[in-house]
Amino acid sequence: PSMWLDKVSNLYPRDAVDIEASPVWISKDDDIFAQFEQMVKELEDVPELRGKSTEISKRIPLIIRYNVLSMETCPEMLSHPGPTGHVELSGVGLYYWPSFFNHDS
Repeated sequence: PSMWLDKVSNLYPRDAVDIEASPVWISKDDDIFAQFEQMVKELEDVPELRGKSTEISKRIPLIIRYNVLSMETCPEMLSHPGPTGHVELSGVGLYYWPSFFNHDS
């Protein structure tokens, strides 16, 4: 709960105006969408997050869309060697401090 309350909830979009101005996220994969909705529903069982599931359901996809950071080794390579390439050297994260610089009015 503290990750959402102390960090992620501070990322853009921060208010209802920004949320409503952003395109709605709909997963093209029904299984992923169902898993996401189930996960959000389960947040109501966490006392600190009770009553926030609707906000989280709307904001998490937008937070990811607008604050995603791709991290990889040798991104200029069109393909990585072997069946798994450099999987252990690649990942994604969220810009935290740049979110305030890039999205503040």
